[in-house]
Amino acid sequence: MTEVALRESGNGVAIPDALKSLAEWAQQLDAAMRIAKALCNTSFVPKHFLGKPEEAAAAILTGHELGLGPMAALRVFFVIGGRPEMYAEAKVAILT
Repeated sequence: MTEVALRESGNGVAIPDALKSLAEWAQQLDAAMRIAKALCNTSFVPKHFLGKPEEAAAAILTGHELGLGPMAALRVFFVIGGRPEMYAEAKVAILT
């Protein structure tokens, strides 16, 4: 039998670490959506994110995983054929 790491919740119920991580990620998604909705109708976002808060939130979350702030993430990501890509200058900046 495998052992699953558990954490104690505030009400005494054990929560698996994987679910805790997923819940934290969902909170990050909510925060990214709030930011995206506030920015996606401004001239501060690239044209490919104008009016597309869901795509912008995805870019913000992707950038967050790489250590980028929300505005930086919106500047460096774009989508080609349903696949997120990053401008070459941004790749170099992250690697150096």
